[in-house]
This record gives sequence, C-alpha cells and structure tokens, in this order.
Amino acid sequence: MSLCAKSIVKKGHTIKEVYLLEVDITIPNAPCNKMWTHELAKQKFKNDGLSKKEYGYIVAHIDLGLAVLNECT
Repeated sequence: MSLCAKSIVKKGHTIKEVYLLEVDITIPNAPCNKMWTHELAKQKFKNDGLSKKEYGYIVAHIDLGLAVLNECT
C-alpha cells in the first residue's frame, strides 16, 4: 500500500493516509550478481537472518516485478 500511495503522490494527487508515505519499504540488496527470487529470499530468511518484515517486503518486491540484478563492482 505504501508503494501505491507514494506513486499516487508522485503523480500530483493527495491521500488521506499520509502515514503510508513514511513507511520504510527498503529491502536489502540481493547477493552480488543475483536478483531476488522467491527461492533465494526463502533461503536467506531461513539461513541468514532476514527479518519477517524484510522477507515480506522482498516477496512483495518480487511479485510486483521490481527485482533487478544486483551488479556489484
């Protein structure tokens, strides 16, 4: 919902639920030269200590088609 709210405001509209604009929806980067997938997120959640919140945001990010390759230099 927060992502939708931010998109609406960016287009010049207003919303009543302004608290949605302040929700931190950042996610950790995928490992170098990978992009988040459901399998990778699940593995990292089980083994590397992603929080439930981070895991949920990553899954939503994947489902929205926003996952991109993390090209580390």
